[in-house]
Amino acid sequence: MNPWHHLPRDQWLRLLAAALSVGEADFARRAAQAYLAHHPHDLDVRRALGSAWLALERPDAALEVLAPLCVADPEDRQAQALRLRALLALGREDEAAHAAACVLALSPEAAPRLPVAPAAWGQPLQRAYRLLSTDPAQAEPFLLAALPADPPTPLVAVAHLHWAYRAAAWPMLIQLARTYHRRWPDTLAVRLYLAHALSQAGQESQALALLHGLVGLDPAAT
Repeated sequence: MNPWHHLPRDQWLRLLAAALSVGEADFARRAAQAYLAHHPHDLDVRRALGSAWLALERPDAALEVLAPLCVADPEDRQAQALRLRALLALGREDEAAHAAACVLALSPEAAPRLPVAPAAWGQPLQRAYRLLSTDPAQAEPFLLAALPADPPTPLVAVAHLHWAYRAAAWPMLIQLARTYHRRWPDTLAVRLYLAHALSQAGQESQALALLHGLVGLDPAAT
């Protein structure tokens, strides 16, 4: 019997963090894989597995884990930074520029040190994110500057939905949420916004169906 099988989730996370911090990447890999065998949708543990693969100089395996993670939760800055490292190690520089833009957009500092120049939409999106919680009206022009790039990440879509919600643009919110859900059906925030918009529109059965579907994408595996 696996002696770790009954460890609480928080102890698993501490175990993985400790193993990675002392350079025991293969131990972290095996522990993460053991946990994910029972809880395959835990995003925190999948991030730790991606980090372990990178430390083991397996960027291909890391990207296999991190790419879907960054679709499910594009606002996970740490996962985006790991994905950037994996893409660069694989020589995929065009994709890396978009990953760098994600890291930039999610960064609290004005100009974080990045190993590659970010795609141009990253800077206006960073400014939009800084303003979204305090002044959605001021955030709008920066968001509109990022939208035409249509990058291969749901991060801009999630920011757009944040804006529509905080600006109380309810008719637009349901339209945007439907549009983005068709493109990014596995993105947690998109599903949540669509469920909320449907509920507000009196379509409770559809909202509940979406919320039940989130069980398979729960980052805490609960």
